Amino acid sequence: MFELIFEGIIEISTAGNGNVWIKGSNVSSDFTFKRKTNDGLTYGKFTGILVDGKDVDESNYIATEGSVVIDLKPAYLETLKTGLHTLTALFSDGNNVTINFEIKDKTTPTPTPTPTPVPKPPIPKTGVE
Repeated sequence: MFELIFEGIIEISTAGNGNVWIKGSNVSSDFTFKRKTNDGLTYGKFTGILVDGKDVDESNYIATEGSVVIDLKPAYLETLKTGLHTLTALFSDGNNVTINFEIKDKTTPTPTPTPTPVPKPPIPKTGVE
């Protein structure tokens, strides 16, 4: 777990800043924003999000109380190009927070080659059989 301290807000998440989301995974990408003091105010001051500086329609994410937990929906994430992106959580008191996440293409695992068995050398004859 890591902490990033911002003016008035602290972002804590094991799945937040630096998230990596894989195309085709059909799971959301979650971000949690928590106010350093008076955390009970965080959700009430939340006004929306930007991704790469552009407004994101509320139909593309779920915001829930518990500080503010943002779940970007898989259908929205699929529309983003692979690479690095920013997510900015907007708050009415101006304590906006920007974090980073990455979209990667789904990769096909490379099969592990099966080792070829090495034949055992013949047992030398000792003359006693």
